[in-house]
Amino acid sequence: SGFNVVTILLMIFHPFVAYAINKFVMAFTAFFGMYLLLKRFFFKKEEYPWIAIGAALCFSLLPFYSPSGLSIAGLPLLLYCFLKLKRQEGKLMHFAFIILFPFYSILSHAGLFILFCLGFIFLFALIKEKKFNLYFFAGLLILGCGYFISHFHLIFSFLNPDFISYREEIKVIPLSTKLCWQQSIENFIHD
Repeated sequence: SGFNVVTILLMIFHPFVAYAINKFVMAFTAFFGMYLLLKRFFFKKEEYPWIAIGAALCFSLLPFYSPSGLSIAGLPLLLYCFLKLKRQEGKLMHFAFIILFPFYSILSHAGLFILFCLGFIFLFALIKEKKFNLYFFAGLLILGCGYFISHFHLIFSFLNPDFISYREEIKVIPLSTKLCWQQSIENFIHD
């Protein structure tokens, strides 16, 4: 999508520079988000701060799929923001990250699962606490609308009956099992 931050980086910068900026933002967000999540919600005592730092560092060093942006790398920070909203401690910066997240992630890679899980958490809290959490619902609504805006072409392609996907044009060449194994071994050894 033209609304994706990775696409915008590639339009502005040379591909290698855009890739480096994207990887840095992903690693920084992964570290910062995991550190905040662990420090504020899991390791509340100040006895072992190095555990949160070490876990955050390990998470930030994972080889995230660069074209997907913050789809996975930004999950801890997104969860942190939603947990703050659930406690009704949400601030403008939490909503700002929730607004940014759909434009720096991919709906089909993680967005649908994120919306489903957060919706489940909202419904579970609604049933258990018998209280409507307006902050959490607003965050969920903002995230859903952000994905709708940033991935409108994907959503409308499902609604348009005349749309022909490029996958329908792919010609599949049937291969025997023996030929598949030979090709796999050849690719493994030579490629």
